[in-house]
Amino acid sequence: MELTLISSNVNLSGLEVETANDSNRAFILKELLGEKNKNILSKYENIFIDCPPSLSLLTIMVACISASTISSVTSRVFCLRRDYTTNQNY
Repeated sequence: MELTLISSNVNLSGLEVETANDSNRAFILKELLGEKNKNILSKYENIFIDCPPSLSLLTIMVACISASTISSVTSRVFCLRRDYTTNQNY
């Protein structure tokens, strides 16, 4: 069994701006990974892509190529109550 890790790149941060006018932008990642000369999707049995915890373009692109997903969920409450008389969270 072989494992390949591919790191992200700082250039990925401009993805949403650069593809703003592309009507097919949600499928760009699918096209890049499935190109006939590379066909990365068929080389691996499983591909794990860590997405940001928001509904960004990258998250939508990954959802378009996914056969299944794993989502982590936390049940903690993050400072939902605030005492305005003392101006403190509790």
